[in-house]
Amino acid sequence: MRKLPSNIQAEQCVLSAMMLDISECGYACAELSTEHFTKKGDQLIFECLIEMYNRNDPVDVVTVMEYLKNRNQVDLAGGVRYINDLSDVVLSTANIEYHSNILIKKWKLRKTINESNNTIENCYDDPENPDKLINNAVTKLMKITKSSGDRFFVNPLNSNKKALKEISDSMNSTHRLLKMDISELDNYVQLRPGTLMIIKADTSVGKTVLGMQVAFSNIANRGKVGLIVTGEMAETELLMREYARHTGIPAWRIFSGKIGTEELEKINNYAEFLTACKYQIAVGSLSIQEIRRRVQQVIHKYGLIDFIIIDYLQKMKPVLNEKREREIAGLSSGCKDLAMEFECPVIAMSQVNSSGQARESRGIEQDTDIEMYLRRPEKEGFEEYERINGDTSAPTEEDAFVKITKNRKGKRGTIELTFVGDRQCFIGWEEHE
Repeated sequence: MRKLPSNIQAEQCVLSAMMLDISECGYACAELSTEHFTKKGDQLIFECLIEMYNRNDPVDVVTVMEYLKNRNQVDLAGGVRYINDLSDVVLSTANIEYHSNILIKKWKLRKTINESNNTIENCYDDPENPDKLINNAVTKLMKITKSSGDRFFVNPLNSNKKALKEISDSMNSTHRLLKMDISELDNYVQLRPGTLMIIKADTSVGKTVLGMQVAFSNIANRGKVGLIVTGEMAETELLMREYARHTGIPAWRIFSGKIGTEELEKINNYAEFLTACKYQIAVGSLSIQEIRRRVQQVIHKYGLIDFIIIDYLQKMKPVLNEKREREIAGLSSGCKDLAMEFECPVIAMSQVNSSGQARESRGIEQDTDIEMYLRRPEKEGFEEYERINGDTSAPTEEDAFVKITKNRKGKRGTIELTFVGDRQCFIGWEEHE
């Protein structure tokens, strides 16, 4: 039987450095757990060091020995001689981060082997739902890549570096932000990694139009990598709407085939350009696990993912058969988990009820970072429409506005838009003027 990956010498170097000066070993205390050590004795010594560190007790070979004696664990930890020798393995804490990372890499390999073996054993049992088994296996493997084990706290050094880089990138306009493609909305909304945004609207108001406009403008104009999940329409319909938005050829003419040779050439040229862009479209009512698997496929193909867009939330497949409100709340929570796990914005469309709440669950609002309510007065039967400037008139098909009702990383407010039906897109009111 082959031996599991490990590096006993690196484990001993980490423990020795912690015994030498534990105040300089915050990285090891934050990043490591007992799982990272392969010998039972070394696990006991690490537990001892962590407890003493958390209690702010003095740490050296004498205090460690006393701690283990009080618990009758000296022999289990390797004996007096082993503990004494351990304290002399390194002369400084300078390389503890390097040695800790060796432990983390070996742990990941061991964990991967164990999870893979468990999956193989479960496959032999001939499960009724192999897709669920595969999804669970992929999820567990992804968690290994995202985590080094049970951490005591987030590493302050790495966290501060990451925060400062975000500020610097924002100042230099190099941040991984998505654009809404409407300048007034971009002044309000910042779609940062980890953000969940819900675009809610009544039926046929245009939430899909706005969502796909955001998706394709970032894919085509900014080279972003995206996954589009559509449970409502075929991918061909999405693409034909996008052809209309980009070329200006009325959508109804594209759908009916009433276009000329030059217009067809425009569409062909843009279709060829889109073919070379970095995105995937997934069709169907998918579960969170199924979306996660498709995200992993996108990352495998392109090396990263910049956003996920889901049309729409109520069409997603729930994991468990529960009351509808709990099912939808679970789906919105799952969307937030996707945003955090893959460090990218997730944009999900949602239908609303008569009171303007996301249909079938108020729990959606609790999970979102940004919530916008898209409205078109003429579609909703308004007799009069009061514009932001105070003017009142009968609404037209073009009139639209967005109310940003929740924004954890920015301001709230109302933005007036114009719906361009022929192009299947929204533009800012100033652009319309």
